[in-house]
Formats: sequence, C-alpha cells, structure tokens
Amino acid sequence: MRRFFLSVFLCSALTLLAAAGCDKADSKKGGSAGDVVVLEYEEIDLIPGSDKQVKVKSGSAKTAEAPKDSGVTAKVEGDHLTIAAGKEAKGGIHQVTVKGGKKDATLKVHVKKDAAGK
Repeated sequence: MRRFFLSVFLCSALTLLAAAGCDKADSKKGGSAGDVVVLEYEEIDLIPGSDKQVKVKSGSAKTAEAPKDSGVTAKVEGDHLTIAAGKEAKGGIHQVTVKGGKKDATLKVHVKKDAAGK
C-alpha cells in the first residue's frame, strides 16, 4: 500500500512541476512581444536633401533620436518613422535610436555625399 501512495505522490508532483513550467514560458512569450520595437529596415541609404519612411513592424515607437551634429533628423508619425538628411548632412553612418517599450531599436543611416553631385 505504501508503494502505491508513494508512486501516486511522485506522479502528481511531477505533473504539477511540468504544468507550472509550461505556464511561465507561455506568459513570457506573449508579454514581451509587444514591448520590443522592430523596424522594417535595420539600415537605410540617404542622400543629402532627401527623406525616407520606415515602418514599425511591431511594438510602439514613442520617440526617435538622431545625432545632433549629423544633419539627420528623425520623427515618429503613427506607425512609421520619417528619417531625413538635410542638405548640409555629414556623410557617413549615423545611428538613430527609436525608443518605446522595454527594448529600443537602432536604425543605421548611411548618408552618401558623392551621390548628391550626380
């Protein structure tokens, strides 16, 4: 009789541990997916005097910050970002940080000066 109760106790303990582990994994996946900002592109190319819209695929973008001395501007408009390079934008790679949720996104903007003269 003791063996029977011991085996029933062990089986029920294993079942409870397995069920508790499954619930935690599911709640983490569903809760964090909406908190991470994911953009349509990781890198874009711009020439001075032009702009481009980048769609936010998931998450909620609240603000976008570009380096102040680069000549690149970024602003959030609903479900997309507008990235613009002014006519006096510095050539090279600039990083735009998009904030919103738990994890921010980074967009690399390649400003190509030599394409402006062609």
